[in-house]
Amino acid sequence: MVTQQAIADAKAQLALEGYDPEQALSGLHVSTYGTAEGGWPVGPKYEHWNNLSDPVPFAISGAQANYPEPTDNDSTPTLYFNQPFGNPIEAHSITDVYANKIDAAPGYRECKC
Repeated sequence: MVTQQAIADAKAQLALEGYDPEQALSGLHVSTYGTAEGGWPVGPKYEHWNNLSDPVPFAISGAQANYPEPTDNDSTPTLYFNQPFGNPIEAHSITDVYANKIDAAPGYRECKC
């Protein structure tokens, strides 16, 4: 949800500066893993991955309903897969569950964050 808010803030700032925010963000590719399914601002290209056994995306769905309507209209479908674990928290593991999806995603790999 932090990434959603950052994109929404960038979109608002671009509009304040006189740019077409959707066009300005159209070159941005965002891949998400085990996170929010709705509430993504229109503009960037998205790829959403969620493990059906991961409780986190479903737990935050209530918060999604409260996300501001103007940014809750990206229609990118979520890609689902099922990798069950005995412990539901393990089903949210970035290393054990989502890492292989990250490796397959397009984009630059050397983040200097």
